[in-house]
Amino acid sequence: MKMNTRLFGIIALVGVIWFSFNACKNEPEHEPVPEEVFQNGLTFRLNNERIGYVVVDFNNSASIVQIPSSLKDLPITGIGYEAFAGCSSLASVAIPDSVTSIGNYAFAGCSSLASVAIPDSVTSIGNYAFAGCSSLVSVTIPNSVTDIGYGTFSRCSSLASVTIPDSVTSIVLYTFAQCTSLASVAIPDSVTFIGDQAFDGCSSLASITIPSGIPSIGYATFYGCSSLASVAIPDSVTSIGVGAFSGCSSLASVTFMGIINEQSFSYSAFPGNLKAVFLASNGGIGTYTIEMGTWTKQQ
Repeated sequence: MKMNTRLFGIIALVGVIWFSFNACKNEPEHEPVPEEVFQNGLTFRLNNERIGYVVVDFNNSASIVQIPSSLKDLPITGIGYEAFAGCSSLASVAIPDSVTSIGNYAFAGCSSLASVAIPDSVTSIGNYAFAGCSSLVSVTIPNSVTDIGYGTFSRCSSLASVTIPDSVTSIVLYTFAQCTSLASVAIPDSVTFIGDQAFDGCSSLASITIPSGIPSIGYATFYGCSSLASVAIPDSVTSIGVGAFSGCSSLASVTFMGIINEQSFSYSAFPGNLKAVFLASNGGIGTYTIEMGTWTKQQ
């Protein structure tokens, strides 16, 4: 009886092993995730973490592009360096809300790009990402964006309006330089830094509000803003750099809300003799107007 029981147990064990072996053989093998995927003229490459794909190239003359939200069960997480750069036929692109970053020069030189919707999943826009998009008329930067790179919208000569969210704390070098159609821009109070030449050559800029948290106005920040008629300098500003408002040929009124010492106030910051008049006035705080090339403080 004991022998039969033992034999039965051995047979049962062999059966279990055989079943398990064949079950493993019949399981489908998982295909390795490809490093690159090509689809509709777009090239996608695995990101550094290998948990998503990044658009790295576009080889197509299509005018309208819709980027998918996922490939191979992985999300599209970014638009890479120069991915669409120089695509002169590209007029519209749909970016999915899986994308968190737009890389350096991503759309630079897309001269026909007239509209782009940046989803609120995007947190950073790289250097010169939309530089030279000369047909781009308006852009809304979502509240999710905290980092806008150098020259991001420079030379967007048709850009007439832009919305900057409270999430942005700095406007850096060349960000809107040579945006010759930009008529007005509201800089939120969250911004505490405006870089050199940030609005250089914005010849249609007629009004600008400088936030109260800005400590300095740098080199040629508003150089050549020839339509700017008036500006108020908040009391947080303690220095104004070389050429900050040079070439602002329509500037007729400047209001200083605080004191700026002589060493921190460049003589070439404004057209004419404004610095000398400012320093000679009692405390400097007040509104100054220009007539026949001479600035005077209003009483």
